[in-house]
Amino acid sequence: MRTGQFSAICVGFLALQWLLLKGKKPYLAGLCWALAMIKPQIAVTFAILFIAKPHRKGVLLGIGILIGLSVIALWHTSTPPVEFLKSWLSTLSNFTNTGSPNITGLLLLSNNSLMEYVLIASVAAFAAMISVFYVNRRRSEAATMAWAQLTNASLSMELSGISSILGALLFYHHIYDNIMLYPALICCWLISAQRPMLGNVALSLLITLSLSTPYRFLTWLPSNQAFQPSVWLLIGMFLLFRILNGKAYSPVLAK
Repeated sequence: MRTGQFSAICVGFLALQWLLLKGKKPYLAGLCWALAMIKPQIAVTFAILFIAKPHRKGVLLGIGILIGLSVIALWHTSTPPVEFLKSWLSTLSNFTNTGSPNITGLLLLSNNSLMEYVLIASVAAFAAMISVFYVNRRRSEAATMAWAQLTNASLSMELSGISSILGALLFYHHIYDNIMLYPALICCWLISAQRPMLGNVALSLLITLSLSTPYRFLTWLPSNQAFQPSVWLLIGMFLLFRILNGKAYSPVLAK
């Protein structure tokens, strides 16, 4: 695990999930997602890709597989489910100072800095905005249109990028787990290739630097722990803006 091989395997299953959804095979995609959950902090947010109605049966299959395997594992190890959940949650805060901070872990700490609270508030606002769209999608024409854009973009590179960014910001991960952000990285450069505007290229360079710069160099930056999450949050908002404006990029697979 120290060399990140499980992260690469997990990301491979997530790539297969996306390809199978593109190939209209939701059940196999759900199986791949369940297998990717060997590292739930990477894979769980990619359930968002099943947002379109024809694909939801895939995530239901994946959840069923995970519940079945979890019941077997807990029974075999004689571990109470509540104790397992407490143990998992208690580890989250231990990783806030290794690699990038995570929102769930920061919420469990009592000595947060102002910058960390700003980060928490920003992600909370991001999540609240999506929740409002979901709850009010039948009550507001604008919210209905926004929900339609999200479902129409279920197989877009933008939504894959948002899924990876949410996972990186919400849950703990080591520095080598940043491979999970490859959809956001690829999406930014595809957008820059299509429209090589200064803003697009600048965002592409920012996310590239945030992922490729050696960590010991990042520590030289003021408020270095906020650099990567801030860049990723900015990219996430940019990708969401593209989806809501009907500009999501969904590449066609070669036959």
